Amino acid sequence: MAYTISYATPAVAFSVTKETAREAFEMAMDYINQGYATVKLEDHDKGVTYGPHEIRKAWESGEELG
Repeated sequence: MAYTISYATPAVAFSVTKETAREAFEMAMDYINQGYATVKLEDHDKGVTYGPHEIRKAWESGEELG
């Protein structure tokens, strides 16, 4: 399983791949809490990409993505 978290600043784009969903979810929330508006989390197994709204909503409700 692989999960990719990506975000962009006006100058550069970043991406990080994590092996566990929980680790990727927590990292994505860290970036959102730091103020990055373009955060995306991609679940490679499911072929789904989540945006900041879906990530924050799942985090606040205590649910996992998917």
